Amino acid sequence: MCSYLCALLLLGFNALCAGGVFCFFGALGVLSFEVAFLSFLLILLAGYQQLKNKLQSTKEPMPSKFFAFGLGLQISLGWLKILAYGVFLGGLFGLLELKLLVPVAYFVGLGACLVGVVVLQALRRAKS
Repeated sequence: MCSYLCALLLLGFNALCAGGVFCFFGALGVLSFEVAFLSFLLILLAGYQQLKNKLQSTKEPMPSKFFAFGLGLQISLGWLKILAYGVFLGGLFGLLELKLLVPVAYFVGLGACLVGVVVLQALRRAKS
């Protein structure tokens, strides 16, 4: 249930921030904002999904710091995460190639995504 509620909250936060970006930067700013927000969210979701799957498949306790390093390396080099970074870079280079990039709105999109995910996680932890 929380996943649907969290998705709706994040979608509402995205719409609210996109409206603010539209007021300051217009439609091109919203395009840059949405590309940054959604592609960064895809990167975060890919990392979360890979970590969740890896920890569920590993039943033994973590023996050392090298295990944690190896786990981080495996997650960083997973296909899902590499694909998410490809979408991120494709969106960025697409905006650059078409001369549609509004850098401030793009960075606002990155920051808004990060703030939205962190706030949702804090609300989820406070609830439980």
